[in-house]
Amino acid sequence: TDLESMKAGAADYLVKDRLDGQTLERSIRYTLEHHRLEKALRLSEQRTRSVIEKTPVGICITDEHGYFEFVNSAFCTIYGFSADELMDRHFTLVVPDDQKQMLSEMHDQFIREGTETNIRGEWKVQTKDNRLLTILADAVRITGRDNRPKKVTYVVDITRRKEMEQELQQAKDAAENASLAKSEFLASMSHEIRTPMNSIIGMTEISLQTGLTDEQRDYLQTVRDSGEHLLNVINDILDLSKIEARKLALDTVHFNLFRTLQSTVNTFRLQARRKKIDLDLTIHPDVPRYLQGDPIRLRQIVVNLVGNAIKFTDTGGVRIEVRPEQNGDDTPGSIYLRFQVIDTGVGIPPEQQTMVFDEFSQVSCTPARRCGGTGLGLAISQRLVRLMNGTIGLESTPGTGSIFFFTARFLPGDPDQVDSARWDMTDSLPEIPPLHILLAEDNELNLKMATILLEQMGHRVTPARHGEAVLDRLQKERFDLVLMDLEMPRMGGLETTRRIRRGEAGAANRSMTIIAMTAHAMTSHREKSEAAGMNGYIVKPIRPRSLVTVLKQQLPDRPPSSDGPAVPTPVPDEAVFGRKEFMNRIGDNAELCRELVAFFLTQMPTHLDNLKDALAQ
Repeated sequence: TDLESMKAGAADYLVKDRLDGQTLERSIRYTLEHHRLEKALRLSEQRTRSVIEKTPVGICITDEHGYFEFVNSAFCTIYGFSADELMDRHFTLVVPDDQKQMLSEMHDQFIREGTETNIRGEWKVQTKDNRLLTILADAVRITGRDNRPKKVTYVVDITRRKEMEQELQQAKDAAENASLAKSEFLASMSHEIRTPMNSIIGMTEISLQTGLTDEQRDYLQTVRDSGEHLLNVINDILDLSKIEARKLALDTVHFNLFRTLQSTVNTFRLQARRKKIDLDLTIHPDVPRYLQGDPIRLRQIVVNLVGNAIKFTDTGGVRIEVRPEQNGDDTPGSIYLRFQVIDTGVGIPPEQQTMVFDEFSQVSCTPARRCGGTGLGLAISQRLVRLMNGTIGLESTPGTGSIFFFTARFLPGDPDQVDSARWDMTDSLPEIPPLHILLAEDNELNLKMATILLEQMGHRVTPARHGEAVLDRLQKERFDLVLMDLEMPRMGGLETTRRIRRGEAGAANRSMTIIAMTAHAMTSHREKSEAAGMNGYIVKPIRPRSLVTVLKQQLPDRPPSSDGPAVPTPVPDEAVFGRKEFMNRIGDNAELCRELVAFFLTQMPTHLDNLKDALAQ
């Protein structure tokens, strides 16, 4: 009777003939507490159901056979079904046909074992209108009131997120392809411009070493300076590209700060003198003479700032100041310096001062402020300063002048470790024992310029105009090293080097020193050269100092070959050659005379044939 009463909903059971005040009071208290607990339970269930209904996560409960027993509103919204359409239907109703069997087997395994399965993860599901969605799912096994196992599944619609991820990936791929295309363009542009500039600057430098009138020397110096300016523009663009790709790293070497700054400022002396303005350098007594850092990049920043100051100053002068700078950096041994370039030029309007460090940005042109340049110098300087753990800025008043300043971090330097390979323009070139060099170059002017340059250093040069000729020469003669152009007809420098390393030019030449000689200045070409087996890398236009540096690095103790001197080229008869006047023009350099005459005699028959064909046509 007690059990039947409880099943019917009674809270307690009392026997009449045993009823007393204490028993009745206890029963009433129990009944009230039971009522309170039931009310609290109903309220908790209502709250739980409200949360389940309002959550954006889809929730469903399926029985042990996979049929829906409960679905919340979010689940219905995701799949496009109503609750009535899903109740008592198998869960594979919302599963694509090709996954129904697999997911049914996974469901049965989950019900049996109750452990983690592959249900957790991303899945494709099918909506009522046959759209495919991507969901993120997870599941847990519970025991129902009937003591039977059930599966509670949680799903989140991530279709839009996956689409956005795909769009972002496509945008990333497009950006990487664009960056690659830009790098390839820069590499191609660099090569195409550097190749002719190699001849222009190289031949100009050689000509400046000959006997010239003051007027001729001035003309040739203008040609050389213009060529250098064009190369600087190319270098600026390449530097900016490297910085954006985070591939530009600073060197850390011991250097003489005073000597670096003095030589840098000296390059502007003539320009300042022509404009009749003062150019001064002031270094505070507390500034250390020797530092560790990157003097090349420091020089680049100073050149940009001083060059701009001189350009926009017509009266007064430009002053460069260097002094110690206080900084909160507690790195042991850090030395912070402040560099200032102060001019009395036209100044910069306040509204345009914020844009001067942007790429390809220039202050508006006025009669006082002439246009010119690429607008990259200050942008590159700003990035280099950041790499030096410093800051850069300016103060300017229109009509009065400007102060450009930057700070940079260095370490103490050791005068005994200053790199002797870093020369100033006034330093003499170190001597290298005569070498027999195989010069692989297909461009006639570049070949001639490099040959003259090397022979003036005392080396013997044998030319080769393509890779096959290099392999053939190496098999027939002994050489100390090969200067290898990367791009040649029939067989390029990279493939030629790989064949040499494989022994196709003879086993003795497999370890031959090979130095890449190219107009390409991108890091990727240096890496390709190293991968092919090259020992060094020279960027055109070739400079005596850079060439000697590479030669000394690659051949520090190597003895020269003993094949004997080259046979001099005979000089033509005086009747057809104004020797005296010609020798006067080239500074009485007999060896250079022989080479130029031989070059003329070699090339002229082809030119004559071309002229005859042109006249005939």
